[in-house]
Amino acid sequence: MEFYERDSWQIIEESNETIVLSMNNVSIGGKDRIEFIKGQGTTEMIFYRANSPYPDRPTSKRTVRNSDYKTINSEKLNPVDPSLPPYADNPFESFTEEATFSYLKKKDLGEDVFARFYVYNHKQNFFEFVLVKGKTTVEEDSEFIGIYRVFEDKLIVEVPKG
Repeated sequence: MEFYERDSWQIIEESNETIVLSMNNVSIGGKDRIEFIKGQGTTEMIFYRANSPYPDRPTSKRTVRNSDYKTINSEKLNPVDPSLPPYADNPFESFTEEATFSYLKKKDLGEDVFARFYVYNHKQNFFEFVLVKGKTTVEEDSEFIGIYRVFEDKLIVEVPKG
């Protein structure tokens, strides 16, 4: 099983001997980042799990020998607590409709996405959005995308159709 969409790789930073790539993580959602820093004889690869603060919280680091591309050192930097949801280390500063919708729009849905309707669920602490794509939220001018729940820990769940 592949956890990354190969066509989702993007260069988000590039300078002299450093390049940072971002890619969709289809396993847990969000975007992973890998920073490559090329040195004289080695290249450091610094990994950031989906939606962890970049560059503040790298998950692991590998040192690869440039001559034969072999990993010569590997270390965990900020281990992930498996009992926590994927985004628990980076919650919303302000858990509001505006903040959660803005965060949801960054999930490769595009700029012409609107919330036709939203509701806040007090018992389970999430916002639920009915999303449409188009020029306006008017039904004739838009296309239904889906229903999404955004939790305070930044977990996004698409509500199954039906």
